[in-house]
Amino acid sequence: MSIIENLTIQDLVRNLLTKHSALRDDDYRLIANVWIREMRGKEEVRKLNALEFLTLFTEKKLAHPESVRRSRQLLQERHEELRGERYQKRETVLEKVEREGVYQFRQTSLHYETNVEKRNK
Repeated sequence: MSIIENLTIQDLVRNLLTKHSALRDDDYRLIANVWIREMRGKEEVRKLNALEFLTLFTEKKLAHPESVRRSRQLLQERHEELRGERYQKRETVLEKVEREGVYQFRQTSLHYETNVEKRNK
């Protein structure tokens, strides 16, 4: 439930991603900025203590972090101009992997295994 009237989470995320490219690769900063907008700006946030903030969050008066993340993910999937640098770097690596005929790509370990290496195991 957003405190901002007539603005969906997805609309708010789209506005923030459009205006602030640094938020495209940082979900924590994106979520914080969504919450700041929902609470009507930094000045209002400064007036809150931690307990008041947690009360707003637990009473579902602030956007759920996962909703913000999913909105960002969906928007970036559909709109190239909203994608961040990390997305571009990841796509470049994947294109290189495909171009070089790599058999398997494990992103967690960043280990590339070619068909020849796979057969020799």
